Amino acid sequence: MKISIFLRNSSEPTCVAVEGANTVAEALQLMEDSELREALLDSSGIRRHVSAYLGVPREGVRNIKSEQGMETAIKAGEELTFLIADPFTN
Repeated sequence: MKISIFLRNSSEPTCVAVEGANTVAEALQLMEDSELREALLDSSGIRRHVSAYLGVPREGVRNIKSEQGMETAIKAGEELTFLIADPFTN
């Protein structure tokens, strides 16, 4: 699956591919870049200033924080998208 991460000062996303994840938590654990993972997560899960969406491109998205957070199930064909708005995170 594809994970797109829009950093605060970037117009293009950083894209990461992971395989075999059933939940958002599993997908994030499979990311090799620990710095990106730290920019997205804190001790409570997804950081307050990070928007997180899961969906099929051009078919709609769901807000992960409105669902089950890190335990939100990933359906076939869905992609993760994170938007970082924290002024302290580049």
